[in-house]
Amino acid sequence: MRTCVPRLTLAAVVAYAGSGCGDSVVRPRFTEDEINARAVRVAAWGEGSGAIRAVPYIDCSYADGQTQGTCETEVPPGTMLTFQAFPADTASNGIAFGGWAGACGGAEGLTCTLQVDAFDLDVSAGFPGVTRLFGKVYRPDGEGGLGNLFVGFTVNDTLRGTIPVSGEGVFDAELVGTYRGAASMHLTVETVDGRPEAFYPAFREVRIWDLADPIQWVVAPRAWSISEGTFVGQRVPIRLGTAMAEEPAFYTTTGQSLAGRFWEFQVQSVTLDRLPLSLAVDRANAGALVTGGDVDRYWRRVAELEAAIGRTLFIRVADPAAADVVVRVQPGGCGPATACANIVNGDPYLDRGGEIIHHSVEQFRGDRGIVVHELSHVLGMGHTCGWTSVMYVSPGECGTSGAPSDVLTATDVAHIQLALRVNSLQKAHGMDPFGGGLMAAWNGQRVLVDGLAPWLPPGCGPCGGS
Repeated sequence: MRTCVPRLTLAAVVAYAGSGCGDSVVRPRFTEDEINARAVRVAAWGEGSGAIRAVPYIDCSYADGQTQGTCETEVPPGTMLTFQAFPADTASNGIAFGGWAGACGGAEGLTCTLQVDAFDLDVSAGFPGVTRLFGKVYRPDGEGGLGNLFVGFTVNDTLRGTIPVSGEGVFDAELVGTYRGAASMHLTVETVDGRPEAFYPAFREVRIWDLADPIQWVVAPRAWSISEGTFVGQRVPIRLGTAMAEEPAFYTTTGQSLAGRFWEFQVQSVTLDRLPLSLAVDRANAGALVTGGDVDRYWRRVAELEAAIGRTLFIRVADPAAADVVVRVQPGGCGPATACANIVNGDPYLDRGGEIIHHSVEQFRGDRGIVVHELSHVLGMGHTCGWTSVMYVSPGECGTSGAPSDVLTATDVAHIQLALRVNSLQKAHGMDPFGGGLMAAWNGQRVLVDGLAPWLPPGCGPCGGS
């Protein structure tokens, strides 16, 4: 007795004739669509429950963090699929549907239509079951309470409201009303009507699925009281627009404004927990040009910088290989520039040091302004034409704006202290640097005061969880 096993190929669209096997052999038939069928998979997330359907292929339910039913299948190419989300109606308040992700990312409402093509499809939907909005607002100066603020929230202009912030910065409230169909929420921190505006308003977009965790902010004051250093006791206006949006910009390490450098979209700086940074002068590669006296003179400039800011920023080490920051004298090492600082980008915080290169030993020895300027770059500051500053660039670039200084000015110190405090609080509390700090304050000014669109990095999303 002979056994016939059909030998099929990907092009097997005709019946197998079976040489010598007779007409009794089963003749399998495969269509081109069946051969090229693509996988379609759906998933869900969140603390709520619901279902995802794409008739007649997908019928997937979700509850207690698990999916059940037909959540994966194969579909012929060219098929149009309409995915529908059915959030459970068990809660009268809150956000029952948190939007689409995967191949349906960006779709509005409860439906998403896609055509199956040459690739598999992965679609996910959120059933967050979020019923409350809670978190904390911090002030970087630690000067008193925050009782004159409220948090406002808006979900696609449908679910909206305000929550008062307590004197300790805490906000917590139930979400009244149900909304189904958004992936993000707009959140603001604003001053209660009629109260003095001590802080910049803040604006951010938060992904719905981040609302299960507390939302955190550091608000930016409109004026900074210098509490330590050379200018202690002075109260200095904080000029976020100048520091962030004007070219060159004090709050980017390159000095270019955030409008032109979307990839540096958070305000970066060293954080206080990382200070002091170890610093070494590389004499070995400078021949006999740099003497021990030159190095001592350099450290006196470092001490002047530290006295102005009011804290120890650098510690002296001898071995460049063991230092966070290495200072070199290297003619031509910065191209046409007289000096430069190359910062190691420890995104989002500049906590990994870098190197400072001086073009000549004469500059290294005697130019106080350039020494302090480059050290300030290491802390995270960029250039400015906005005020009298040690970070001033040149008359050719600034025109009649700003003026040079060979030491830190009170305005420099106020903006440096603010950045160090805000970024340190964000880091300590695990906040998203895109969301709840100086970027949120500047977006608040743009959106809530100037009526402009917020700045968000390309592909960010929304950005800004806790």
